[in-house]
Amino acid sequence: MKNVLIIGLGEFGRHFAHKMVELGSEVRLIDADENVINALSSDFDDAMIGDCRNENTVSQLGVSQYDICVVSVGGDFQASLEITSNLKAFGAKFIISQCESDIQSKFLHMAGADKTIYPEKDAAQRAAIIYNEDKLIDYISVSDDCKIGKVLLPKSWQNKTLFELDIRRKYNLNVIAVERDGKITTPDANVPFLIGDMVLVLGDEASLQKLFEI
Repeated sequence: MKNVLIIGLGEFGRHFAHKMVELGSEVRLIDADENVINALSSDFDDAMIGDCRNENTVSQLGVSQYDICVVSVGGDFQASLEITSNLKAFGAKFIISQCESDIQSKFLHMAGADKTIYPEKDAAQRAAIIYNEDKLIDYISVSDDCKIGKVLLPKSWQNKTLFELDIRRKYNLNVIAVERDGKITTPDANVPFLIGDMVLVLGDEASLQKLFEI
C-alpha cells in the first residue's frame, strides 16, 4: 500500500487517483479549482483546495511523508514546473510529473521530477507496437532494453517443452509465464506447450521482433 499525493485533477490525475484507491493505497487530492474538488469529494475522503505553485501551501502538506507525489496539471506547463520544483525543495521522495512533449519532460526532470509520463505518446507507441504484429497481444516497456510481450504461441513451439526449445539461447528471451485457458502460471521446463497457449516473454525489442518471424 502506498501513500500518494496527487496535485491537479485533470483526466490523468483522476484516473490515477481512482486506480490507486482501487489498489488499496491512501490518496490525498489537491487542486486549485474549488469546483473540481467539490465534484470529487464524494469519491475521496481526503480532497482539498490549494494552489501548489505557492511555496507556503506545499510547505504545509508534509510532502516528505508521501511515497509518491504526482503532478497532473495538464495544459499549464509553467505550473507543472513550479509545483515539481516546490515538491523537490520540500523533500518529496518520488515525484511523477505529467508532460505533453519530450522537451517538457527534460525540463521537468531538471526541476526535480523522478519520472515523467507523457500519456498520449506512451499510449500511441504501445498501440502501434501491438497492432503492428498479429501475434502480439500485449506489450510493456520496462526500460529501453527490456520489454515484456504477451504473444500467441509460435506454431514451431507447439507440443515442445522449454527444455527442448532452448529459448534463452536461441532467441535471447526468457519465458516468464504461460496463459492457458485463462489461467496464468509459471512455466515448467518439462511441460509441453499446447495450441492456444499464450506466453509472456522478457527480452529486448530486437529479440521480440525475431520471435514474430518464426
